[in-house]
Amino acid sequence: MVEVTQIFGRSVADVAAVEQIACVPVPVRQALLDAEKLRDQLNLKRIVVRIADEGLWNPEWGHLALKP
Repeated sequence: MVEVTQIFGRSVADVAAVEQIACVPVPVRQALLDAEKLRDQLNLKRIVVRIADEGLWNPEWGHLALKP
């Protein structure tokens, strides 16, 4: 899971996996790359992004599929 939040006006994210707790927030692009590596290592099917406000999402990071 990648959790996107805002700190000091910047979007940042942290990554958590099955047995790994969240780490120190990093730039979102880096968190997504880290999550992709973990997904490959752990043979997971997808990356879940948790975001409180979709306005924090930058389309350059990819497509954000929203679930109600």
